[in-house]
Amino acid sequence: MKNSIFLKDSFRNMCLLIGHFALVACGPVGSRDINKAPTSTLSYAKNQVLCDQVTRGEKTPADDLIQMEDEANQLARDYFTRRGYFYSLPAAQSYQHMLMTPEKPLVLNDEFFKSEFAFVSEHMSSWIPEIRSELHSNNGPASPLSFDRAEFDRIKSRLSAASQLAVRYKNYSCQLNHLAQRKKNDVRPYYRLKDLECQDNQNEHCLETRLKRWNEKDDTLYKDLVSMCSKVHSEALCMSMISFSNAKRSLLSFYQNLKKEFHRKVIDPLFLLESRSPHLSCHTNEEGKKVLTLDLVVRPNDVVRFAGGLYTALAYVENAWSTEKVRFKVNHLNVGEGKPIVNFKKGITSHVDSDTKSVISLNSRLQGLGLTKTLAHEIGHVIGFKDCYIEFFDQEKRSLVYYEIDRDKGNIMCSIDRGYRAPDEYIDQLAQHYCQ
Repeated sequence: MKNSIFLKDSFRNMCLLIGHFALVACGPVGSRDINKAPTSTLSYAKNQVLCDQVTRGEKTPADDLIQMEDEANQLARDYFTRRGYFYSLPAAQSYQHMLMTPEKPLVLNDEFFKSEFAFVSEHMSSWIPEIRSELHSNNGPASPLSFDRAEFDRIKSRLSAASQLAVRYKNYSCQLNHLAQRKKNDVRPYYRLKDLECQDNQNEHCLETRLKRWNEKDDTLYKDLVSMCSKVHSEALCMSMISFSNAKRSLLSFYQNLKKEFHRKVIDPLFLLESRSPHLSCHTNEEGKKVLTLDLVVRPNDVVRFAGGLYTALAYVENAWSTEKVRFKVNHLNVGEGKPIVNFKKGITSHVDSDTKSVISLNSRLQGLGLTKTLAHEIGHVIGFKDCYIEFFDQEKRSLVYYEIDRDKGNIMCSIDRGYRAPDEYIDQLAQHYCQ
């Protein structure tokens, strides 16, 4: 019993974060013709509601993280308020220790959440006695703090990120069949083969050498070649072409041509304007500069959610989608029928409604820079861009797999963790299609 109580206390105190881990899931792919309205392949908002209605049986580690978060955060607020400290929820720690690249993706499953629980519990266990003792004491708070506040916030932020991942995992749990179908979008074989390239024909481990000497025993190589090729051709044709190229000792040439075709047909489209939005307009100002304008409804009651002020947040969004030649402007409205609107909801993964792309639903726990960057990302969907990250459910491993393309290049549509703005190429595309 004692250990059980200690575990519960550890959990309660380590869940002191209501973070803003900014992994987002957004509306699905629409029509490839940007002059047409986007077509819907998944009613995302409806699925979010359905997820909340699904009754799950035995609790999972992800469920535990989410359930304990509110209570634990209140505990932290009471503790620091009692000591006379200003308490604000720390932004969720970015997962710098997790690359989230095609080579090393983020894999969410029960084992992941158990591991995060163990890590945070270990680091916060030394603080639990002081917190609980002081909250239950009739005496005034001891001074100064006996633990490092900066370290305390760091661990809380780590948990905040894990908790938001748990929300994401839980929200997706009712649409795993759909997510499993997304595995066809997995481009890791392309990157695995690319990483084997070393331009050294004498190294037996290099891709170039292995392709020249390839035999059917090189099973891993063969699977990646077939998988990569099958993204642009039928699997039967791919197997035939690989067999033919190998017989002609031209497998390396086949791979080099396939790589170019794959990048053009699979990778490049991730960064192209996908649909034209009726909500974005363009005009040329007196200085001859193109101005893209988006009306956005943020209700008066929600304005207070933006730390530093709504207009500071909107200024960030405008800068994120502007260049020296093209200015992006967000026109804030309190009301506006048919205009894009921001809604805050508890316990969701932030997203844009896939049917009209006019409803931006944000997790109500988001705040600070995490909230601002998530808004900038979701606005990117409203105006026609899609995510440049890959996410799917691996049925064999019972895991949600997530990784980002070009993670370190700052693209806000690829990563809210490390992204901070839209590439100039994106804004050039907007000007080309909205300002002609």
